[in-house]
Amino acid sequence: MARIDRFLDALVQRGADSVRLVSGERACLMFGDKPRPVTSTVLQSKLLSIFLREIVPEELKAEVTQPGEHRFTYDSPSGRMTIRV
Repeated sequence: MARIDRFLDALVQRGADSVRLVSGERACLMFGDKPRPVTSTVLQSKLLSIFLREIVPEELKAEVTQPGEHRFTYDSPSGRMTIRV
């Protein structure tokens, strides 16, 4: 199970619209434009990199390190998710 899955599980269980994982901020479930923190500590970029490495498809690994927005699907235990980086 990928480490990001616990956040995706929370998204589904709590009926959130999305999960926001930003370096230097607490992880948040988004309900519309209102964030609800789900961690007590801020996320570090190293941890976010680990999250991505675990779920990015092989053919996109080089692409997501480049500037810009990237999207891919991830089949989590909670269902298919669209990931935007």
